[in-house]
Order: sequence, then structure tokens, then C-alpha cells
Amino acid sequence: MAVIRDVLEGTLGILVAVVCIAIAAIAFVVDLTTRSHPSAGSAEVAVRDTTSILRNSAGFVHIVAKSDHDGLYAQGWAHASDRLWQMEVLRRAARGTLSEILGPDAVRTDLFMRSINLTATARRLKASLSPVSRSILSSYVEGINGYIEAYPDKLPFEFDALDARPAPWTIEDCLMVGRVVALQFSVGFWADVAISQIAAQRGSDIAAMYIPQGLPYEPAVLDTFALPRLVPAQPVLVDSSMPPSAASVMLQVGHALRNVASTLNITGSGRGSNAWAMSLGTEGAIVANDPHLPLALPSTWYPVHITTPSYNVTGMSIPGLPLVLSGSNDHIAWAVSSMMADDVDYFIERVDRTNSGYYFNELGHRKRFTYRRDTISIRGTVDTIVDIRHTERSAVISDVHQMRTPNTLVNMRRSTKPAVIDTACITYRWTAQYTTSDEILALHRLARITSTDSVASAMHTWHVPALNLTVGSADGNVATFPIGVLAQRAQPGTSSSVLQLGWQPNSDWKGVVSSSVYGRTARGRRWVVAANNRLASTPGPYVGTYYEPSSRAERIAEQLTLHDEYSARDAQVMQMDVTSPYARRLLQKILPILRSGTKRYGERETTSLKILANWDGACSELEPGAAIFATLLQRLIHNTFEDELGSVLFQEYCFVSSIPTRRVAELVETPLHALFDDVRTPQREDLSWIAIRSFIECVEEVRQRTGIDDPEQWDWGMLHTVTLRHVFGENPLMQPTVNQGPFPIGGMSTTVLNTEMDVNAPFDVRVGVSMRIVTDVGAKTQYAVVPGGVSGQPLDANYSNLVQLWLKGGFVRLSTQRTPDATFSVYTTLLPKPR
Repeated sequence: MAVIRDVLEGTLGILVAVVCIAIAAIAFVVDLTTRSHPSAGSAEVAVRDTTSILRNSAGFVHIVAKSDHDGLYAQGWAHASDRLWQMEVLRRAARGTLSEILGPDAVRTDLFMRSINLTATARRLKASLSPVSRSILSSYVEGINGYIEAYPDKLPFEFDALDARPAPWTIEDCLMVGRVVALQFSVGFWADVAISQIAAQRGSDIAAMYIPQGLPYEPAVLDTFALPRLVPAQPVLVDSSMPPSAASVMLQVGHALRNVASTLNITGSGRGSNAWAMSLGTEGAIVANDPHLPLALPSTWYPVHITTPSYNVTGMSIPGLPLVLSGSNDHIAWAVSSMMADDVDYFIERVDRTNSGYYFNELGHRKRFTYRRDTISIRGTVDTIVDIRHTERSAVISDVHQMRTPNTLVNMRRSTKPAVIDTACITYRWTAQYTTSDEILALHRLARITSTDSVASAMHTWHVPALNLTVGSADGNVATFPIGVLAQRAQPGTSSSVLQLGWQPNSDWKGVVSSSVYGRTARGRRWVVAANNRLASTPGPYVGTYYEPSSRAERIAEQLTLHDEYSARDAQVMQMDVTSPYARRLLQKILPILRSGTKRYGERETTSLKILANWDGACSELEPGAAIFATLLQRLIHNTFEDELGSVLFQEYCFVSSIPTRRVAELVETPLHALFDDVRTPQREDLSWIAIRSFIECVEEVRQRTGIDDPEQWDWGMLHTVTLRHVFGENPLMQPTVNQGPFPIGGMSTTVLNTEMDVNAPFDVRVGVSMRIVTDVGAKTQYAVVPGGVSGQPLDANYSNLVQLWLKGGFVRLSTQRTPDATFSVYTTLLPKPR
């Protein structure tokens, strides 16, 4: 018995020790991950007078300051207190220094970002800033740095996990963050890669068949909303002098961009928005906005209310940038949506075959490449030195793929062998680097204007990204204004989607032109809508054909016309609408074909066809029709395009998913189109063959994915889910803490509730509503929500407190008046340092 007692006591002692160690470890981890959470209290900092940062129960911030400097300082402080890690990732991405903390996996992204050299762009922008913008940015970065200095030992856990420390922020950092946002909004960077690869492999005339051209029923933003006359499709340059190496070098650019997209969480169309405004006459206007961006934790957006002598602005800001991008002041509210302009062109340069240190420019002159040497520090290994080639136009971005192997280009001779650098290479033009702009000045003026008549002049220094700005005022006026610049190409009647031949005369851009030349929506409208549909039905500077399907715009217009009276609640309900005009219209063409194939169907196909025939296009998470249609569409796109392109290029083509989505809807108007033929078979297939094959495949795929035989039980939400992911969310040990989901969700890319899935990875929603905001200008009330919460710190109470509210269409109610309402209380008081 004594032996047993001793064994039990010894075992008990070990268990107690293990438990104590586990408790200590948990306590350490909790302390590590929570010590950086914002704490209530006061701090003596570089403000000029007492400044209050108030918060409500959801963590939303209202800043009250006695000077503009102090208000902007407090915004920088608040951003840093909640989102410092997110800001660090954005800044490092812009500078090309992610490898310093993330190691070799980020090298290729850093190489690309060093090549496009946003650091130099930011220096140039800073040199041309207006005094007002310089003052705004100085005050804002003072606030960021003030927070870092005040709490050096309370950094977000990600810094500790990677043994990193944030350097002081600069004005250039903010300007670079602005250009990263422009990169994320860019369509051309990603779409042109695939189209150019098709052109390089198969010719420009074939590539033209893959570019959406537009359909007669598609409404335009500036025609809200009579059916416009169709603008003839832009012709595509057809040129037989594409060098044989064009395909391989464009493939290298594609590889580089895929790495950048993965690192920066750029996926899908990923740059859309719904924006509309409804006039209430003398009672003001309702303005609604819900941008569609890659979903992540924390959210892209940070809700803030800033009250100073010059500002009383409420809305959504981007951490790393001052002021508000979507929101309201005392007189107007505004909403943003991407114009979907083609803002990038790729150029293939002809390298001198006798000496690859030279190339030929568009005047036929032989020019020497220049080189910029750079050093990339990589966590856990030696630094990498790279020589980045430049032409007169830009850096040679096709070199990035070759530079992915450390030291490939270190100390290489200028006359390099073709094995390393080909006889052709790729450069680019991008509006964000072609022009000098002052977006901060535009946001400052927008925050202070008093009427819609002042919008165009206020925004003329806004160049990138090109947006549609939808506004509504307290006096009941509503309008949409194009803002930003468009490329002025030498041959305005041609498509820019394919590779331009850089050595040909008039191949390069001739400048940029303001999108304001398109004017604005007509005065006196009751409502206006901008949902990434075509900008205008009248000819003008080339915007491109990469706009989204008009389905969301049509549905919003359809709903607005039903209302004799309108309220903020009506707008909120509309933002959750899940009916797809695109689906209804496509099925009108496809259903007769599917009915003709009934002899080939079994019981499941027959039941599925009946479901589709009775389906009204509503994509709720409980709707079997949505599950069948979405899978049918995915198979239809695959079977139409993949055989000609091959699996790799097909994935590139589908990266901007709105392109194949629009193009397949256009192709069904021509049932015998060559793209419906399966090139792998001897016979000639048409739409009927593709549609029936896709339907049969779709039924089997849904059955396999759900594990259910009865199509009536195929709820859309069984397939269609959303997970909000943190940058560390791929780590299986951290997933439960830092990620939220998966959650079943309704909608699809062609519904107002945009839940876009990746055509290459169906049903996993990666792009969706990144925030919702509805402003009743007359009632001085705003309703807002973000996915996740205000905080970017996983164990903070405000990290995921809004997830269910966001999923179910709920909002946080906010007063836009200068005086904070009773739901807010002082959380942090910033005091001037004693002199």
C-alpha cells in the first residue's frame, strides 16, 4: 500500500506540475497577445490641446479635437492602437521589405514591388504635395509614431512572433499605402496578363474573342438608367510581328503577379462596389455604399468620426491613410465604386540580338538598358543583391521571375547571355506612376464641401484609382461623378488588352486625361447608381471593357423604382438582396437547350432541371436553384474556355472572374461560336453540346460535394461559405483563434450581396462586402458595419464582435453630429506634453 501511495503521490505531483506549466504557458500566451490591446486612460503626447478619443460598445471611434492637427494626430493614434500590424504589412508590401520578417516565401513579391519602385513614386509625390496635404500627413504620422513611442512594449503579437519592430512612419509611407490601394483596385495589371499571353501564343485576333465587348441591354453609370445605345466594340490591334519569345516572357510576368496577388490577398475581381443615392427632396438624401474587396481579418476599413474646427466627417478610413474615403460631412454624403478602368498596358521590348545590353525604342533608336542595384534582406538567410533593368518606359518586370532565385543576377555582366535574359522583355505603363497627383488634398476638400456642385472641383487632384463618386446632399440633390485619370493612348480606337509592341511608332502613351471629360449624371434625377457597370454609352477616352456584369446595377435600379418613399432601412435591406438578373437572363437562353437533352438525363438531372425552371434567381443560402445554377455556370465557363487555353492559362484568364462571367453571357447569343468547339475532339461542338455536358457534370458535382442524392436538399449554403482569414490563418494551431468561419452565405458575384467565388476554386468566397455604410444626410444619421470588428488583434473584444451583425445585415447606428451622442464615452484622452 505504501508503494502504491508513493506512486500515486508521485503521479499527482507530476500532473500538478504539468497543469501548472500549462497554466503558466497559457497565461504567457494570453499576456503576449493581449498586452497590446488599447487601454482606457490618458497619455501626454504632441497634441496642442486636450483631445478625446471616444468609443462606443462596438469599438467605433469618435475623435473630438480643438484643432485639425490634433484631430488628425488622434486618427493616426487610433489607427495604430487598433491596426498597427495591418499597417506594417501594407507599408512593407509597398516598400518590398516583407522578406525581412516573413523570410524567403516573400522574396518574389518583394522583387516585384522593388521593380515597380513605389518608394521612388512616393518621393516624387511628396515633393509635389500641396502645403495642406503635407500638413495633414505630418499630423497623421505624428500620431502613429506617438503611439509607437508611448507603448514600445505593447506591440501587437505578430511583431513579437516575428521578432520585428516598426520603424517610425513617414509621409512617404502613407503615400505608398495609397499606391498599394491603387494596385489592389487595378484591373489591368491582372487581366491584361492573361489576354496578352493568349495574344502571344495564338495571335491578337484570337485573343479578341476572349475579351468582353458589351451587350445592348447593359446600362451605363452616367445614363442612369434608360437603355443606352450600344457603343461599338473597340477593335483589337492585330499584329503578326510578335516575337516568338513573347509567350514565355509574359508567362514570367504571370508567375510574378500570382505571387504578388497571393501575398497581398488580391483575388477575384476584388475591386467592385455598390453605390447609390436616393433623393428625399427637401428632407435630404440616402447614400449607400458597400465595396467588394478580398475578405480578411482585420477588415480593410476602419470606421471613424473626426470632429475638429474644419472637419466633421464620419465614415470609413483605410489604416495608413488620413481622413475618410467613404462617408459624410454636415452637408453631403459620398460613396465610392471602382470605374474598372484599364489603367495598365504591357509592352514587349525588342532586345538587340547582337548585344542584349541594348534595346530599341519606339523611334527605332538603339538604347542602352540602365540598371538599379538593390539589396533585399531575407529573414533567416543571406541578403540578396539584384540588378533591376530599366528602359525609358519602366523597369523590366519580366526579369522578376528570373530574379526569384537568390543571386541569379548578382554581379552579372551587362551583356548577358540569352539564357538569362531573353531577346525580348516586358515593361509597362500604369496611371498610378505616370502622373503626379494629390489624393489627400482631394479627400480634404471633399470633407469640407457643402454642395454637390463643388464635387468636381474638389476632386480634380484625385488621379488613382479611377472611381465613380456617388453623392447625395442635405438639399436633396444626387449625382455620380467620375474621378481619376485615364490613359491617353496614341491610337485611341484600339484595345489595350493585348501586348503593345514597344519598338513600333506611336505604341507608347501620350499622357493621361481626366475622366471628368465624361461629365456627370444629369441634374434632377431622383436616384443614381454605380455598381462597376459600364461608365458611359457615349464615346470618349478609352476606359476599357473590364467592367463588371450589369446585373447588380440592374437589380438596384429595379428595386429603387419600386419605392415612392425611401428610408435608410430600405437601403439596408437592398444591400442584402440576393436576386441575380444575370442568372435569370442566362437561363432564358440555356433552359430550352437543357430541355432538349432530357433523353440523356437520369432522375437527379430531371429533378434539377425542374428546380432550375422554377427558380426565380434568388440566391439565398437555403436555395437549391442557386447551388445548381452556380455550379452549372462554373462548368459552362470551364468547358467553353479551358480546352483552347489549357489549364494554366485558363486559371490566369479566370483570375478576374468577371471577365469569363461576362464573356460566356455574350457567347450564348452566338450558339455556333468557335469557342464552343472542343478542340480536343474531331467533331465540331456548339453551345447545345457544351450546355448539356456542363449540366450533367454540374449535377454530379453538387451531389458529390453535398453527399446528398436529392437535389431538393442541395442548399446553396452547403457549398457556398465564407471564412474571414488572418494573415497567420494558414497555421493550423492558430486558425481557431485568428480566423472566423466558415459560415454559409447567400448571394453570388452577380447579386447586390456580392459574394464572389474564385472560378478556379469554386464556392470558397474570397471577395465580398468589405463594409456597409448607409447615410441619411437629412437625419444626420449613419449606419455602418465591417466584417470582423474595429480591432486587428485576435483576442481583443472588438476583433470579431461584428461578424454575425455583418453576416445577417445588421448595423451600428451612429450620429453624424458634432457632439458625441450618449452611446459614446471617452476612452483615451491625449494631453499636451508639459513645456
